[in-house]
Amino acid sequence: MTRLILATRNAGKITELHAILADAGLDLELVGADAYPEVPDVKETGVTFAENALLKAHALAQATGLPAVADDSGLCVDVLNGAPGIFSARWSGTHGDDRANLDLLLAQLSDIADEHRGALLRLRRRSSPSPTARNASWKAPCRAPSATPPPAPTASATTRSSSPRATTSPARN
Repeated sequence: MTRLILATRNAGKITELHAILADAGLDLELVGADAYPEVPDVKETGVTFAENALLKAHALAQATGLPAVADDSGLCVDVLNGAPGIFSARWSGTHGDDRANLDLLLAQLSDIADEHRGALLRLRRRSSPSPTARNASWKAPCRAPSATPPPAPTASATTRSSSPRATTSPARN
């Protein structure tokens, strides 16, 4: 069995990828960055999702000698010229405070009509040592979450040069 590192300390991401790989029947042992506490967190100094994902994948692969997969994702709101983008996880000033990030974003959009609240959720995955890249994007309006969550969006992953879009409505925030 091959060990594959998901370059994150986010338990939710590890659980999601583990389920995807189990469904695919791949013979992989998936571990997160927490399995290697001696490896420091990687600073996301890139200016694109792809750069940040590659920084994380390379750092874990280099430190462990094992293959690593990383992602970077964020919400790109049209009327905010693509912001928060790569800063989505720390939009409110505190990294990883999803509630504060959502509250700030919705406050910034409070006077914007629904028809002008278009946003893309962008996901970029990279692997190392082989530089495989995948993109996915979902286009939807940016609104406060409803009591009943909408169905999960679907998008097909494609190679390096393209970004497919799958439209959903209402949006999952």
